[in-house]
Amino acid sequence: MIRSGAAALLVYISSFAYADPVSCDKNPDACVLRVIAETATFIDECGKAYPKNKAEFDAAFRDWSVLKLQIPHLDDAMQDKSELRRSMAELIDPYLKRIPSYERDIECSGRLELVRNPTPTLAGDSASLPANILSRYQLRP
Repeated sequence: MIRSGAAALLVYISSFAYADPVSCDKNPDACVLRVIAETATFIDECGKAYPKNKAEFDAAFRDWSVLKLQIPHLDDAMQDKSELRRSMAELIDPYLKRIPSYERDIECSGRLELVRNPTPTLAGDSASLPANILSRYQLRP
């Protein structure tokens, strides 16, 4: 199931359809948290869809370079029971269940590649992020 490569990463970025992604002009920190929660939820749901690869998903996510940045309220947003994570799960779980297995493979492989990137990289469908959005955050001490 798990493929690697830039092609999978590029394909997944536009695959999770939101009717109206959130604009980040007024509150960029909230948008960053939203896309991080989106990624965390995808990793969880992909681990459920591919139980043989769950440990791989979990380990890659734990080491995700984005989580090493000083992002305000990151710990709160990452809680499994947070409102943000619950709302993402309500969208992502049915989405992954309704798409064909080959599309699920692409989606999950792309999310895995994103979190494996050693350079802090953030991409998602739930918010329109400026290209340099992560430059505002420093590494945690």
